[in-house]
Amino acid sequence: MSEKTNSDFIKKIPDDKVVEALVKDYRDDAILLIELGFIAIKQSDEMNALRLFSAAQLLNLKSVAPLIGMGYIAIHKTDTKGAREIFQKVLKIEPENELANVFLQMCSLIDNTNVKTAHKNLVKLNENSVDETTKTFCTSLIKWCEKDPVKKQQLAI
Repeated sequence: MSEKTNSDFIKKIPDDKVVEALVKDYRDDAILLIELGFIAIKQSDEMNALRLFSAAQLLNLKSVAPLIGMGYIAIHKTDTKGAREIFQKVLKIEPENELANVFLQMCSLIDNTNVKTAHKNLVKLNENSVDETTKTFCTSLIKWCEKDPVKKQQLAI
């Protein structure tokens, strides 16, 4: 039995041009990986969701969609602090990203911090968005905020 050396292993690592070609060939598949990541979250498969979002990020470094997916994982774990950090990072990259903004406001509603500001921001997003999905999401969160006794009390202050 022959022993493999580090140099044997290194010889098998593709050079940068090969890696670039592979990324270029599969860049359009990043969106599929993101969709699969959200499916994995729905199936409570956090590990594979993270892997899929990470792979999508490698294929398209400029996309914030994988970050939004990772923030969504944090929300599912009720890690609103981690989710906030991720969505704030997305908004630094894309200040007009409505989905990240809605999720950021949702974090405040989940842990009952800055409810009044979150509600105000959701109403503004709902009024200004042209995306029906964003409007539906905002409307749902606004109704929750206005019906929940704790949130309703904070709105009155």
